[in-house]
Amino acid sequence: MQLFIIDNALTDKVGHHFNEALGFLKEAGRQGLKTHFYVHEKATDEIVTALDARPVFPFKPYANVSAEPTAGPLEDFFSISRGFAEACAALVEDGVTPDDIVCVPTAFQHELLGCAQWLTAFPRKETPFVFMNFLFENYVSGNPPKFNIRAALYRYATKALRQATIDEKLFFITANPRFAERLEKVTLKSVTEYPVPMYYDLPGMSGKVPGAAMRDGRVQVSILGHSRTEKGWSLIPDIVRLCRETIPRAAFFIQVSPEGMKKQWGSDFDFLHAMDDVELFLGPSDEAQHRHHLRQSDILLLPYDGLAFQQRTSGVFAESVAFGKVAVVPRGTWMAEQIQAGRGVGTLFEDHSAGSIATAVGEAVAGMESLRVRARGLMEVWRREHSVGNFLERMVAQVQG
Repeated sequence: MQLFIIDNALTDKVGHHFNEALGFLKEAGRQGLKTHFYVHEKATDEIVTALDARPVFPFKPYANVSAEPTAGPLEDFFSISRGFAEACAALVEDGVTPDDIVCVPTAFQHELLGCAQWLTAFPRKETPFVFMNFLFENYVSGNPPKFNIRAALYRYATKALRQATIDEKLFFITANPRFAERLEKVTLKSVTEYPVPMYYDLPGMSGKVPGAAMRDGRVQVSILGHSRTEKGWSLIPDIVRLCRETIPRAAFFIQVSPEGMKKQWGSDFDFLHAMDDVELFLGPSDEAQHRHHLRQSDILLLPYDGLAFQQRTSGVFAESVAFGKVAVVPRGTWMAEQIQAGRGVGTLFEDHSAGSIATAVGEAVAGMESLRVRARGLMEVWRREHSVGNFLERMVAQVQG
C-alpha cells in the first residue's frame, strides 16, 4: 500500500497546507507507507524539494477562472475539472495501484469531477482507494443560506465519481458533523466524520508550548489568519475601541493584509497602527512566525461570522486548543461546540457585532487565570485526536476493513 497525496492548493509555506503535508510525510513513514505528493504547478522549489513533490496541477481548489457572470460556475466546473484529470496522469506514471490510497485534502466540486474523469481509465473495481476531504461548502450563499448552482454540480460530480469506482473504494470525509449532514443531502453519498489533520511535531510546537502569558499584567488577544470579510475583519477597529474602553488589561496582536485593510479600514488602519497596545503584523506569516505568534498569545480571538462558519472547522481554533490557549468564538459553530463539550476552553459571542464580541473578550480576560489552567490540561488529548497521525490511521483502517 502506498499513499498518494493530491494537494493542488499547495504552492508555498504560508497557511496550513505545507504543515499538513509535512505531517503526512512523517506519519506515513512511521506507518511504513511510501508517500507521493502532487502539488500546484507554481509550487516553490523549496516545497517541491522538501516533499519530493511533482508540481503538476494547473488550478487551486478555490480557483475561479471564468469571468462570465451567469455561466461562470459551469464553465469553471468543466475546465478546472479537466485540468485536474489531466494532471492525475502523474499518479499513473508513478505506479498507483488498486491497493493504494489517493487522498485529496481539499475537495470541492472540481476535484470530484476531475477525479471521476481520471478514474474512467481504470476498470471500475481496480481503481485505487479514494478519500475526498471536505473543508467547507462553496455551494451555499445568502442570509438565510440558500443553495446555488454549485450544489447541483456537487451532485453531478458525485454521481460521475460513483460510476467510475465502487462505493467500497470511495470515501467522503469531513471534520464537521453539521457539514457532513448537509453534504450527504447534496451528494446523496455517506460522509464520515474525521479528525482535523493537524501536525504538531515541529520546532516550537512540542513540549510545554503555551509560552509566556499575561506579561506585565497584560493579556494578549491575538487575531491571526487571512483578512476576509466572513472572518469579521471589518469589525476589528470597533472591537478594539470597545475593548480599550472596558478592558484596560487587553493588548492586541493583529495579523492583517495591509492592502486590503487600508482600503477597508480607511483612517482606522493608521489609528490602530499608532496605538501602543495594538501590534499589527502586516501580510502572511510562514509556519515559524505563525507558531511564534501562537505561543505569545493568551487569547485567540476569532471574530468570525457564525452563519458563514456553521459548516466549517477552523485550523486556527484547532491550534489554539493544541497550544493550550483560550479562544473567543461565535456561538452555533463547530468551534463553539468543542468548547461547550469541554474539548476546548473559551467564551462565546452571541451575534456578529463589535459589542457582542467585545463582551466575550471581556469575559475571557476576567476569567483568564482559571481558563488558562483548564486550557493547558486539554492540550495532549486534542493533539492525539486532531492530528495527521490519527487521520492517516483512520484512512488505513477503513481501507483494510
